[in-house]
Amino acid sequence: MNTNEKILPLRRHSDRDDIPKGSFGNEILLNEKGKQNAQRFVQSLAEMNLKIKVLNEINQKGYCVLKNWEDEEIIQILLNSVIRSNGELTTEVFEYWTEGKLPSLLLQIFGKHVYGHTCNVRNKNKINFKKIPYHQDSAYILPSSFDTEEFLQITCWLPLVDVSIENGTLEVSDTFENKQVSHFLKNGYMQICENINSIPLILKSGSIVLMHHNLIHSSKENKTNNTRWSIDFRYQNIQTPFLGMTQGFEIYPKRQLNYNDFNLRRVRFENSQTHKYSLIK
Repeated sequence: MNTNEKILPLRRHSDRDDIPKGSFGNEILLNEKGKQNAQRFVQSLAEMNLKIKVLNEINQKGYCVLKNWEDEEIIQILLNSVIRSNGELTTEVFEYWTEGKLPSLLLQIFGKHVYGHTCNVRNKNKINFKKIPYHQDSAYILPSSFDTEEFLQITCWLPLVDVSIENGTLEVSDTFENKQVSHFLKNGYMQICENINSIPLILKSGSIVLMHHNLIHSSKENKTNNTRWSIDFRYQNIQTPFLGMTQGFEIYPKRQLNYNDFNLRRVRFENSQTHKYSLIK
């Protein structure tokens, strides 16, 4: 390999300015384009490592915890918006669900498209959402969805305040098997009869939990005087019906519905007869 052949790869990959003939270019600093390319390369490696971590943990134990996932400023914006709306879906929550780094991560996991049906704001206090029984999210998915072997739904649970045993944090089964178990409907909730050994997830606000649709989980009562605010975002890799709602819509990279259209469809569903038999945790 001659000197020019050694220089060309440096120019192509590092985007340095002119490299003197006969030099490997070690003394030439990256130009602005080179710095940007290097930053993109480092970012791509970080995203790849994160994807591998999430998939490995979801496949092995049914969930993955990413601590310090979101900045305090963003969490505060989301929290303020749901407090103002008294727990209703807000434009801030909708945009977080459909734009930015969370759907971007799911796109890396799913591939070409990210679909979804809903996201939910939870304001658990001594009156609302007292106790959620053990269940799998797959109990709320139409059986026809599982005709496709590669089907995967991931629920992303984002606490907006610090969560603990005292305020009824998310609890997950200490074992995971990728299969659906029998459920029964009681008091509007799908639940299972088995005795479950669970792990309470003690987390700071801004952490996030990604859960497989067959993970068994629950939450207990909030025994404090403060509301436990959280949001759960539902993502999946194929466009499939969900308990009476119409086809899921593409969330990312192209968003097929805006906030107003989605909210209208959501209200219609909640006012329908189907909703009586499909209350989500």
